[in-house]
Amino acid sequence: MTATIIQKPDMGKKVDAIVNTPASLFRDITKNMLSRMRDRIRKGKDHNNRNFRRYAQATVIAKEKIGRPANVNMTDRGTMIRGIESKYTNRYGDIFLGAEKDIGYKHQMGIGVPKREWFGYTKESEKKARDEHEKYIKKALKK
Repeated sequence: MTATIIQKPDMGKKVDAIVNTPASLFRDITKNMLSRMRDRIRKGKDHNNRNFRRYAQATVIAKEKIGRPANVNMTDRGTMIRGIESKYTNRYGDIFLGAEKDIGYKHQMGIGVPKREWFGYTKESEKKARDEHEKYIKKALKK
């Protein structure tokens, strides 16, 4: 048994507004989430909002010798934060680590360097993104 739809059903403007979510919504949610993620990382917090593990004493000494800060916030030279990329469409937003060769990816996975699971979003950030999407839907339903 098959069913063939020969005409697009008219479900009304409200449903169309939700189904045809503009890419700008996912752009805004993605950019806001990325901003919150970068702010959290600069504060030295992981994706569970806990302080990053301290550097080994040898690393602290080596950093101090060359005049680099020894606080763990994954921003020493900025390459890890710059390695976070994003994309969005009218269906989703995506935040991801760049190339596997990047130091941020290696730290996240523990490949040749101490594993530091710094990449990700907090439950609070996830809730804010959900709230932004819900606000859009409620506004669309009021029209």
